Amino acid sequence: MNLFKPPFLFLYILLCLFLTSCASIEKKTENDFERYKKYVECVPVSESEYVKCSISYDQSSFSTKKGKKLTITADSGERLELWWKLNWLRLQFILIYYNPSGSEKLRSGITIGKCSFSEGCNYGNFLGPDLDKNGIPDYFTEIIWDNWDFGADDDGDGYLDRYEYVFRPRENLYEVTNYKYFYPEKCTPPVSPWNDVCNIRSECKAPYMLKEKRILESKSF
Repeated sequence: MNLFKPPFLFLYILLCLFLTSCASIEKKTENDFERYKKYVECVPVSESEYVKCSISYDQSSFSTKKGKKLTITADSGERLELWWKLNWLRLQFILIYYNPSGSEKLRSGITIGKCSFSEGCNYGNFLGPDLDKNGIPDYFTEIIWDNWDFGADDDGDGYLDRYEYVFRPRENLYEVTNYKYFYPEKCTPPVSPWNDVCNIRSECKAPYMLKEKRILESKSF
């Protein structure tokens, strides 16, 4: 029997797209301000004028509407945009940085974070001074995007993968680092349920023993 008649082919492609979607950003808990309050949490850094903020968003899949999901603007006019985009046959979260006073590339927007795994969990953070105490950074000093493979070990090498994307706008320095960890003794992938990928199973929780660390990219824009 031919399983690839048009209706079956369509359902097959649809299922593949769903399964290759990079699924989640750590979730905590509609206009731009309400969305900001819901998905961005800032806390003062002890004994300093700085605030450290975390970015969260709902778990997403093939059925989630594509497009821009969140905008975070510093007092300087710099901004971060979180997008849910189709990249080839994979849907993934992408974090884009803009600086209206920067170079042509920075004004146009640069990708400084993305989800590389089919069942990836992402943690976004940014840091900056808040001299006027309005809860929004005056400007960004550091933006960090952590992407973990909490699924079934995408590259099949038997190690837990993490990609760390770091951008320091004041230094115009961007780095991507790949970390490989040993899975905890009683943990076998997947690390978490496919439909709740940031909810790590108890036997798979950190701390993780590092196997190797490699800087994949280091550049300026």
